Amino acid sequence: MSHRALPILTCLIAIAALGIHLIPGAAAALQLDRDAVGEGEVWRAFTCHLTHVDTGHLVWNLAMFLALGFWLERRHPGRFRFVLAVAGFAIAPVIVLTMPDLDLYRGLSGIDSALFAWLAFDLIRAGLRERRPGAIVMPALLAAGFVLKVALEAAYGATLFVDSSASAMVPVPLAHVVGGLAGLVAS
Repeated sequence: MSHRALPILTCLIAIAALGIHLIPGAAAALQLDRDAVGEGEVWRAFTCHLTHVDTGHLVWNLAMFLALGFWLERRHPGRFRFVLAVAGFAIAPVIVLTMPDLDLYRGLSGIDSALFAWLAFDLIRAGLRERRPGAIVMPALLAAGFVLKVALEAAYGATLFVDSSASAMVPVPLAHVVGGLAGLVAS
């Protein structure tokens, strides 16, 4: 287990997301745009995770990413990169293939979901391995809360933490589901 002082990849991704948010036109040039991807701009399937609709969207996504990234990258740098890659490769194609009416997508929350699911599963697995049933309770409750959050967002068409009605943001709970599954599979 590694305990690097600074999780470099987490910091680079956060800086990139912040920079893209601050540079006029950058988010639009890098978001998942169904037509642009169809015309060959396939990088958008990856850069879309660094783009956000508004500052509130960015702040919530970055807060979760930084918290999880600082914890996970320092302890498991190789696995961290693998989970990022699996989630990063899975989310956009699933959205494009299963949501034909969604033309644009932005956000880091699918990646956040992958990291969250990985961490919860890893803590549950450690509690089982160490035969400490009490250590399983909190991560299991957090995992159940995640499932409930995604179900409520899907049922009501609104996000719980970001005010999607105040911006042009279209909630995409599927990104959280795919991210969560990617985190489980890659862990």
